[in-house]
Amino acid sequence: MPLASGRSDKQPGCQNRPVDAVVIGGGIAGCTLAWELASRGVKTVVLEQAVIAAESSGRNTGTLLSGPQTQVVEMLDACAAIYEELSQGAVPFEFSAIGHLLISEDEASFEAAGSVADRYRAAGVAMEKISGAELARDHPRIGFKVAGGYHVGRAWT
Repeated sequence: MPLASGRSDKQPGCQNRPVDAVVIGGGIAGCTLAWELASRGVKTVVLEQAVIAAESSGRNTGTLLSGPQTQVVEMLDACAAIYEELSQGAVPFEFSAIGHLLISEDEASFEAAGSVADRYRAAGVAMEKISGAELARDHPRIGFKVAGGYHVGRAWT
């Protein structure tokens, strides 16, 4: 049946089969959730308005970085293990542990970042404080003056 847009409501490959779960969004989070559900035997369908992994998931740095809460850090560690397993599967892709650099342009934001760094440390994430001078010396491609930053020891890409 044609929709108001002129497109058909019957998409190629779509069938009228019952499912147990519907995941809305085919980005990195939606696809990971769908894979996890399907691997547990849950009949799952992903609804994506455009192309799988073509929006934010397809245009960002691809970095997995947790927030500073213990539960989120633990969940990201579990996700990283899943990504590592997937990277060795039928559609191989590069997946590796990296560091992540959080930079502050001014002293006020650098000072505020210190309290965030403390929360990360409390959640078990290594955080190394780096001065603006060290960043300028070691990372000249930043290209602008910064007050300082923090190296996050637990991130993946």
